[in-house]
Amino acid sequence: MKNNFFIWCAGSDKNALAKCDKSIRIKHIGVGTLVLIPAVLGFISMSYALSTIDKISDSPLFYITGGLIWGIIVFAFDRFIVSTHRKQQRNVDEFKNITFYLRLCFAVILGVVVSHPFVLLYFDGSITEKIISDRDNLVKVEERNYQQSFDTLNMRLNDLVQTKRCNEQLLTAEQSGNKLILPCGSSSGIPNINGNFPRTKEIKKIIENLDEEIANERNRINSRNNELALLKNTSQQNIIKNTSFDYLKREVALQKLKQENKIIGLTELFLMLAFMLVDILPLIFKTFSPFSMYDKVLVHDNNLLSELDITSRKEKLQNVYDDINRI
Repeated sequence: MKNNFFIWCAGSDKNALAKCDKSIRIKHIGVGTLVLIPAVLGFISMSYALSTIDKISDSPLFYITGGLIWGIIVFAFDRFIVSTHRKQQRNVDEFKNITFYLRLCFAVILGVVVSHPFVLLYFDGSITEKIISDRDNLVKVEERNYQQSFDTLNMRLNDLVQTKRCNEQLLTAEQSGNKLILPCGSSSGIPNINGNFPRTKEIKKIIENLDEEIANERNRINSRNNELALLKNTSQQNIIKNTSFDYLKREVALQKLKQENKIIGLTELFLMLAFMLVDILPLIFKTFSPFSMYDKVLVHDNNLLSELDITSRKEKLQNVYDDINRI
């Protein structure tokens, strides 16, 4: 029963195989197995591809069902390609048959379609790490933007503090009677221990005004900084929340990985070639295997069918129908 199933997968004629040696029957069972393998791989690859879709990633029933449908489609196409191919007596004649090239091209395309999700599955860990790394970089960008905004926000406050410190130095120099020239002004150089000189009062007044400005600036900065911090946190949370791990995102991540490391591109190429080879193997084996007894039986049966006189058969049937109508 199991062997009959694989023979059916190969699209072989059981009646014709019954007239052949056991070795030929085993060969066709092997071809049927090769036809079944791409379908199984297609089921796995499509199930994985669908599982990366956010809306159905938590519903195994959906992506497994989708993978099963795709596996059946791959199997139907591969079985059609193999079952409709008829072995020529000479291998050189195969290259003269345009249908061979059409079947071969179709098998290659099917192999590429089946293999690509497997490539993503093979690099799944690296792709996931790349997506997370890109996400973290975006979070860091938001952090840097916040820090730059915070530094810009504190520029005036820093200037005010520096100006206050400068005037405090001037006040100390003025009160001690030292002559000092600074960017914010200069002291008179006259001893002023009691602090009653006009220049001392002037500097003190400047410092008092600076204290008031600094307090107001700090209040403004605290208010604005709360807004910036809230905006930063919201942006970072949205980046983390909206980071997708779907199929397209994985494709983009794989392309970035290939640009960063050439070995990944070569590995992808070899994997795709391997899967393409698996998909075209049934056709290749059936095409270039020796012309066996099975093929001879098929040719003989086709010759017998071509020799049938369809016209006389139609006339006899028509006479029977006429006799029935007369009754």
